[in-house]
Amino acid sequence: MPLQPNEITFDQPEKKVYELLEEDTYSAELLDVSLREEASYADKSIQEKRINFEFVIIEEGPNYGRRAWKSTSPKCMSGGGDFRPSNLFVVLSAVAGRALTEEECAGVTTDFINSFIGSQVRLVIKQKTSVNGKEYNAIGDFMKIKTTLPKFDSSKVKKDDTVDTVAALSDDSLMDALTKPEEPVL
Repeated sequence: MPLQPNEITFDQPEKKVYELLEEDTYSAELLDVSLREEASYADKSIQEKRINFEFVIIEEGPNYGRRAWKSTSPKCMSGGGDFRPSNLFVVLSAVAGRALTEEECAGVTTDFINSFIGSQVRLVIKQKTSVNGKEYNAIGDFMKIKTTLPKFDSSKVKKDDTVDTVAALSDDSLMDALTKPEEPVL
């Protein structure tokens, strides 16, 4: 039986857009690491596995609790010669507070990556413009922490502001992420 006109109302979810962070460095904590599939940079018809690192800003102030993501391929290379280090190497070295050794890079496991959850790092946040003209923030680089800050405390963030997307920048692709998910991922 077809839908009847008065049986249902269609709601449009509210899309929230947040002010860009200023280009600066922000103290952050690695909150979570997950695996996801996304379209390959080389061939959009092919799905490939990516490691998604979720960071949360832990500096006291108006940006406390804002999130930033970095998506990497599961390839760990330290670089050298004509090759630059892989993004996985850069992220893991940043949360480790030192460059990974060749042996650590060659032997990366999920347990090794997960052991860095809760580690602190400074994010270099940049402002970018997508091909369709949207402005967004992206993690441009990582730096070692100057001082250890208290762990992220979700109770210090108002429910409405719990999850705020700063940016997502992968090895090869950009995720436009200027809206909050409806439910916080803690």
